[in-house]
Amino acid sequence: RDHQKDNQKDNAPQLLPLTRIAEDRPLERV
Repeated sequence: RDHQKDNQKDNAPQLLPLTRIAEDRPLERV
């Protein structure tokens, strides 16, 4: 169970920048 929590934490930082880029560049999202 500890490993799964670590995996989600590792995925969070990768998804964060993606969402920030999409908000800054809504055109690139398409």
